[in-house]
Amino acid sequence: MNPVFKLDAPWLSHSNTPKSLRITAAALAFGVHALFVVLMLLSVNWKTQDAGPVAVEMWSPAEMAPLPQPDMQPPAPVQQAPTTVPPPVPQAVPPAQPDIALAQQREQRDKLKRKAQEKLAQAKLVQEKLAQEKLVQEKLVQERLAQQAQIRQAQLAQQKIAAEKRKVALQKLMAQQTASELSSQSERALNSANQFSRQQAGMMQEFKDKIKAKIRSRIILPEGLQGNPEAIFIVTVLPSGEVVQVSLQHSSGQPVYDDAVRRAILKASPLPMPPDAVLAGQFRELNLHFSPQDH
Repeated sequence: MNPVFKLDAPWLSHSNTPKSLRITAAALAFGVHALFVVLMLLSVNWKTQDAGPVAVEMWSPAEMAPLPQPDMQPPAPVQQAPTTVPPPVPQAVPPAQPDIALAQQREQRDKLKRKAQEKLAQAKLVQEKLAQEKLVQEKLVQERLAQQAQIRQAQLAQQKIAAEKRKVALQKLMAQQTASELSSQSERALNSANQFSRQQAGMMQEFKDKIKAKIRSRIILPEGLQGNPEAIFIVTVLPSGEVVQVSLQHSSGQPVYDDAVRRAILKASPLPMPPDAVLAGQFRELNLHFSPQDH
């Protein structure tokens, strides 16, 4: 154990000692203690050793020489050597465990998946917006077309009304004509129609006579005919006069005469036809009567 000193000298009493002596004694005591502490620090060892004997020299107050007047300046502080702190040794990073690596990979995949889903959602929103805009545009186009259709219908209705008005006006104008003019026009039209009918009938009879004459010129009468039998034939003719078919509608009762007339009709083809196409259309099917006495 370190010895503890107790200074009870009467000469160190504050009441009997002058102020300068007290300061000197205090400085001496402080120096002794500081020296003692330094010696102890120098002799410190990390191994525990038994403390050896300590020699202490005691001084009596009579033997002490008068101390010199101490300098009033404080002692210089003891400078300690700076301690060098060693740099921290970097610790080796332990290798990642397989579970940690898998977790990191899974987290990375999840992150990429979330990003892809976000991009997909954004693209979907853009598509929906474009589709909505397209629907709006189509609706506007349909409304515009409907308006144009209504305008066209209104124009057509106005045109129809105008046409009806013109028709009514024309009818009124025609109704205002005098009865005499209408009667005169009707009479002229009737006379014209009758005249045309007579002309048509005359031309038809003329060409029927020409046809029968041409056929009679080619009939060779068989010998031994008795009486004046009549044979009736239906002859089908093309517009060019070509004979298509000859049908016996009523026999004369003498087959030799019927055959002679049939041969004559075929030999007379083509038959004479009127130049008027309308009139010639009435000659498509002829009803011809022949008897021996007509020759």
